[in-house]
Amino acid sequence: MAITARSFSLSPRLLGTLIASIAAVVFIAALVLGTRPTIRCAATLPADRQNWTQRQWADNTSCLIEQRAYDSAYSSAEAGIAYFPRSETLYNLRGYAAAELQQYGLATFDFAEGIRKTPSRTGLLENNLAWSMLWQVDELSTERRRRALLQARRLYETSLRKSTSCERIHTGMFVEYAIADDLHRHRLPGLHHALQRYAELHAQYEGCESRLAHHDRDIVREFVGASVIDREMSKMAGVALPVRQVKDLHRALDLAHELDMNTATLCDRSVPIHAARPACETQVYSR
Repeated sequence: MAITARSFSLSPRLLGTLIASIAAVVFIAALVLGTRPTIRCAATLPADRQNWTQRQWADNTSCLIEQRAYDSAYSSAEAGIAYFPRSETLYNLRGYAAAELQQYGLATFDFAEGIRKTPSRTGLLENNLAWSMLWQVDELSTERRRRALLQARRLYETSLRKSTSCERIHTGMFVEYAIADDLHRHRLPGLHHALQRYAELHAQYEGCESRLAHHDRDIVREFVGASVIDREMSKMAGVALPVRQVKDLHRALDLAHELDMNTATLCDRSVPIHAARPACETQVYSR
């Protein structure tokens, strides 16, 4: 959810609230036994799915996401939407599951459909649509890429007007990086504006590093990506030896090792813009 973290904005707080009613007893027992909990999602809910409430569909889907059963989570959200076609939560969870499967085109469709068909009061769908689009802009022609990035800018602005969170600010920072990188490479006007917007967002991002204490994989990826683009944006701003965020990057990488995350794919999962991948790999592997 930026959704992340979740980078796709399925925040740990939201996720915890959704699954608490079905996972708490199992999780506590697992802590006592020292094992990873295995949650049987649908088994904890009424057998007749036709009578499930919107909350129960969301609980089941979120439980499957927590288990990283993303295919099943996608199917669960899709089934729930058939009963509750104006559920912002279920559209968001469906798109999130698609994104975790790295099916970003599908995620983009799902988030956009959610915006069209639901009130979209929270701004999660706008944020997550902007983030999903970032994973695809490198496939577009130059002109279409620029139009897509301007649309992503409007989306994250809309999301932030509805509510502010570290994930949404992170999305905005990445959008501004992508715009600045394009302008810088082609020596086009507007670079200073993108750098200024990024600086304003980064100032709001201060303090978000405290979430690393949650030991959440999405937050680790978020901070790896944020550290990389902060260094690249500092270079574009004329800072010869940028060192800001190095400490947070080291904390994130230490946590990645603790969580047994695959560092070989960490940059691929953390940085949607291809231009920043080499810088990410340099920072991650040279540590």
